[in-house]
Amino acid sequence: MGYGKQLYRATETRIRQSLVENLVLWVFEKNTRARSFYEAVGYRLESGKQKEMRFAGTTTAIEVRYRKLLKGETALAMR
Repeated sequence: MGYGKQLYRATETRIRQSLVENLVLWVFEKNTRARSFYEAVGYRLESGKQKEMRFAGTTTAIEVRYRKLLKGETALAMR
């Protein structure tokens, strides 16, 4: 297991000890490495959830939203 995944697992273990029921994050649509990483650790793309960001004039980037459920029966089904 790589360093990034080890760090993520340790962080998620701590988060699971709190009252947090799910995690949400936004990632650039074209960032396939990050998207693959988050999908590998259990995040699921929320279809229809995206936003457009504008940078310096006409440059735009699309962000997509991912969610990972941590508590309850639904969370077990999504692993």
